[in-house]
Amino acid sequence: MSEKPVADAAMYARVFEGHHEGVLILEDLVRRFYDVAIYVPGDLTAQRETERRAARREPVHYILTRIGQVNQPDPNEDAP
Repeated sequence: MSEKPVADAAMYARVFEGHHEGVLILEDLVRRFYDVAIYVPGDLTAQRETERRAARREPVHYILTRIGQVNQPDPNEDAP
C-alpha cells in the first residue's frame, strides 16, 4: 500500500500565500475566527463562550504556524 502524502509547511505556504484565492481565503478565516477577542467575562455561560471562541481559533492558528515554519531555518541543518 502507498502512504498518503503529508501536507508539509511548504504546501501550506504555497496554498495560502502563493495562490491568489488562498490569500483571500486565509484573510477571511483570520477575520472571522482569529482576530476575535477570545475572553468573555462573566458566569459559566461566558466561560463556555470563551472556550468556544478559543476552539474556533485553533485551526487558523495551526495554518498560520505552518506557514511561519517555512521562513524559519531548520534547526537540524548545519549553519554555513
